[in-house]
Amino acid sequence: MAAREPFITSRVVEFFIVFGKKFTHSCNGSGHPPLTYSWEKISGDKANYSHNQGILSISKSTYKHTGRYECKVSNNIGGTKLVDRQTWEIVVIGKNNNMYNRIIP
Repeated sequence: MAAREPFITSRVVEFFIVFGKKFTHSCNGSGHPPLTYSWEKISGDKANYSHNQGILSISKSTYKHTGRYECKVSNNIGGTKLVDRQTWEIVVIGKNNNMYNRIIP
């Protein structure tokens, strides 16, 4: 298989999640050799979350989870590390609202 630089294929950029609910989101990417994934919260209050490969997990959302999260996918081609990044906005809303997301065309 030919080498391909990493590319994030996910298109949803904003999530509204209900306070107290569980939330997971997968950062989908393509590339070869196999990709390495990492997540980081880059704005807002510090909040606990976990990630495994491309999946971000919040076990019970609080208002501290509101903020921007960045997924990075990377691989090495010819000794050079290549990286693609995508930022997602998460907003935690009150209990009476529904979760929805916005897709950018």
